[in-house]
Parts: sequence; C-alpha cells; structure tokens
Amino acid sequence: MNPELNQQLAIFVALIVFGAVLVSGGIIVGMFVARNRHKTLHAEEVRYQRLLEMVGGLSDWTQGFAGDVHQYGSRLKHLLNQVDNSEEVRQASSELNDQGILGELLQANELLRERLHTAEESLAEKAQEVQDYLSQALTDPLTQLPNRRAFEDEFARRFAQWQRYSTPLSLVIIDVDHFKKINDQHGHLAGDQILKAMARRLKKVVRESDMLVRYGGEEFAVVMPCSNVTDAGLAALRLCQTIAQQKEDSAGHSLEVTISCGAAQAVGGDTMIALIQRADQALYAAKSYGRNCAFYHDGVQAKHVGSAEPVLAEELRGGIPTRFNQVCDNLRNRLIEVTEP
Repeated sequence: MNPELNQQLAIFVALIVFGAVLVSGGIIVGMFVARNRHKTLHAEEVRYQRLLEMVGGLSDWTQGFAGDVHQYGSRLKHLLNQVDNSEEVRQASSELNDQGILGELLQANELLRERLHTAEESLAEKAQEVQDYLSQALTDPLTQLPNRRAFEDEFARRFAQWQRYSTPLSLVIIDVDHFKKINDQHGHLAGDQILKAMARRLKKVVRESDMLVRYGGEEFAVVMPCSNVTDAGLAALRLCQTIAQQKEDSAGHSLEVTISCGAAQAVGGDTMIALIQRADQALYAAKSYGRNCAFYHDGVQAKHVGSAEPVLAEELRGGIPTRFNQVCDNLRNRLIEVTEP
C-alpha cells in the first residue's frame, strides 16, 4: 500500500481516538461544574475563574480539533478518490472499498465531528454557568452593587497599583444614620427599601472610575483610584448633601434619611488595613460629631470636611514647602473651575 496513504490512515485513526478522549474530558468538566455550582462559596473565586479559563480553552481546542478532523477526512477522501496512474494506489483504494473500511472511517469521522460539536455546545453552556456563578458571588443580591468580596479584590488591585506607580488612592466609607431605628420602627422590609434607594442614589453621584460597593449591613464604601484626600473629602461631603436633600418613601411613611462618611488617602508605608482603619476613624468622628456630615483623615487625625478643604498633614505632603501649599491649592481650584460644565 502507498506509504502516504498508510500515514494518512494512521493520523486519521489517531485523531478519532484522541477526539473521543477530548469529548470525554469535556463531559467530565461539565459534570464537575454542575455538581459544584450550588456549593457554599468560600475562597473559591480564583479556582472557579481558573476553571472558566480552562473550559474556554478546552472549548476553543475542541472547535479547532473538529476542524482538523474535517480537514483530515477531506484529505483522505481526496487522496483515495484522486485519479492516479499508480496501480498500487488504485488497488489499495479498491481493497478499502471492498472491505468497507473507507466507509467506516468516513462514518466515524462524521460521528466524531457531531460529538465534538455537541461537546463544544456543552462546554459553552458550562462556561456561561461558571461566569454567572462568579457574577452572583461578587454581587450583593439586595442592592445589586458589588459586595464585600468584590471590594476586597478591587481594593487590593488598586492598592498594588498605588504601591507600584504612586498613583493616588483614596477610600470613602459610608454609614446610613440611625439605621437600627428605621428597622425597629418601620420593619426590616422598610430597611431593605432604604438600602436599595441609597444604592441607587449613591451610584448616580460617584464617578464611573470609582467603585461603589455594599460594604456590609448598612455600610457602603467607595474605592477612588487616582484621587487624593481632597477629592475624597469633597466627594464624601457631596454624597452626604445629596442623600439629605431628598426624603425616602417607605410603606406609606416619608422618612428623612442621612448618611455619615469617612475618607482617607493612602500614604507612604501604608497597608490596606491601615488605610481602612483611618477611613473608619474618620467615619466614627463624623458620627460622634452628630452624623449627616463628612470627615476625612489627614494621616494624623480626623477632621471635619467643610471648615477647610481636606489636605494631608504637613509631614505627609511629600516635602512640598509650606509657602507653595496655597499656590498648589489655588491652581487646583482654578483647574476645577475651568473644567466644570
């Protein structure tokens, strides 16, 4: 028999066997995802993300492999049907046809293509399931905002960015004032409605580049990349004013709802925990001050936003001489004026 024909047949048979193994692998992955999709989430986000990438890669591989099977099948058919003066090729083709081998091979090729197509569709469905599962795992079901886990991921990423490139990073923590009283007097359903309303209104105020999350309970947080403490303090004040300007209707009651905010900026030698603690200290200062206000932490102590523009403590300003502070502040204010609509 022609050596080229023998080689093509060997490759073709190997592809069929390998394709069957690949289909089985896809089915196993699908069963694994289906069996584990309802498990309680702990530290599994990374594992599921890797699984999603693996499923996507396997799906692409399956699709490419199906194309290879079709290509080799067409090549084999062409090789056996071509007109050749070689008596050996004609005799080999005749023997294959007489024994039904060629038909079986082509039939196996078509069956494998169908199974690969089915496996590809199944993998695509499982990949979507994993993607939906990850999305649900990082979303607060009540407010539809990113949840605490999503906050931790984004905050860690932005903190690493600050450490590497020294781009400013600030954090604002928000607390709904007297939320326990709302629950006690009007019920938890009213409390849930208040939280959903807060999420909608806060989302309209924060910048698209910022990340608003439900931090936990009646607390929200805003991760503010490329923002210094001045930006964060003024943003916190704006959030307080926006919420205080409108009453919330719940179960036939018109409720006056306010928030307290604490802001802080990452400074040299900081850790994520230290930055969160300073924002918390600013928040507690706002609540102690009487609520419905914003405080910021200048790196040394918490201060009220409004009496003066938020700035870092002198020793944390990166060595800028005191006489230049006012010049820098005036320039910044002028830039804001000319860029505002």
